[in-house]
Amino acid sequence: MNPFLSPEAITAVLSLVGSAIMTMWSQRAADLAEERKYRAGQAQATEESTGQARQYEGKWKGFYWVRSAIALIVVAFYFLWPSFPALAAAFTGDPIQIVIGYYDTSDGFWPWQVSMEHINWIKTGSSAPDAVVSVFDPVRNIALIAIIGFYFGNQVARRA
Repeated sequence: MNPFLSPEAITAVLSLVGSAIMTMWSQRAADLAEERKYRAGQAQATEESTGQARQYEGKWKGFYWVRSAIALIVVAFYFLWPSFPALAAAFTGDPIQIVIGYYDTSDGFWPWQVSMEHINWIKTGSSAPDAVVSVFDPVRNIALIAIIGFYFGNQVARRA
């Protein structure tokens, strides 16, 4: 399988590009709305104060820290929290079994179906019955890549 056509790579590129396009689209819509407002000549004091209250212009720098903190918390709890028992077992010396899933292709069942994807699972580490199990599945990895892609796609569009 070509690593550039893997579901993870496709998700990363699509989420990065999609987030950048959506951010630029919303910025263009905001620019057009502001241009129409000034062309109409209705820039009264009350409308300006209302518009400023509704539109965030980046005066409070803490907004970016809050957004970054939310993204990090989501990533930590979605990706690290399921692995926490294995990390704790590594420090206490308990046996650990890690299960890793990966996509694989095989011949399709139907004549018109060229190939079929399925998930293979590999077990590594201890096979003791009381071993702590940690699972790394490709679906969680794709979701993590999409979250990171949307975050950085938004940053790329802001700098453009």
